[in-house]
Amino acid sequence: MCVDAEGGIWVALWGGGQVRRYQPNGTLSEIVKVPGQQSTSCAFVGPDLDLMIITTAQRGSPTTPVTDDSQGAGKTYAINPGVKGMSTDKYRD
Repeated sequence: MCVDAEGGIWVALWGGGQVRRYQPNGTLSEIVKVPGQQSTSCAFVGPDLDLMIITTAQRGSPTTPVTDDSQGAGKTYAINPGVKGMSTDKYRD
């Protein structure tokens, strides 16, 4: 999960094969489909925080069958979501 500069929350859906963006009022505003079913994480990266990295798992959970690698499971994807990420504070220098 990550937050963009507009206050939108991006959530990677395990078993859903997608990342969803919710506006600050809770309204679903965007769905990014990802090859494979096990989306694991998303994060804004790059000097301008305008690129999103999405990771996926190759294996399923005990209740979900193993995902076929030919469907793109277990890979990392980069997208331009059209919004920038939110800058974070450093924990320690």
